[in-house]
Amino acid sequence: MGRARLLHGALLVAALAAWWISDHAITPWVQEIAGYERIQDRDLSVLLGHWVFGQLPRVLLCVGVWLVGTHLGLLPSLTQSLTSGGSWRRVVVSGLIAAAVLLVFTG
Repeated sequence: MGRARLLHGALLVAALAAWWISDHAITPWVQEIAGYERIQDRDLSVLLGHWVFGQLPRVLLCVGVWLVGTHLGLLPSLTQSLTSGGSWRRVVVSGLIAAAVLLVFTG
């Protein structure tokens, strides 16, 4: 029981670290490399800024943490979580809780 808690705690720390690193290091780096600040069209800037240059690096790192959690047996596989074998209610509730926690940290 103690080892499992320690591993779950480490996974939580890894997820928070992935979010922080992507937000403070990787996303600005990607924006700089891609020339995001030179986009003149405001609509395109907002769309690309949010989806491509903002969310994509975060999502990729978080999926990486999830895959590590799956490999360690701490999390279900991505496929298992999103198929009929998983509980959609649990996925939605945990996603909303995670979003609320991140809003508290970033707000």
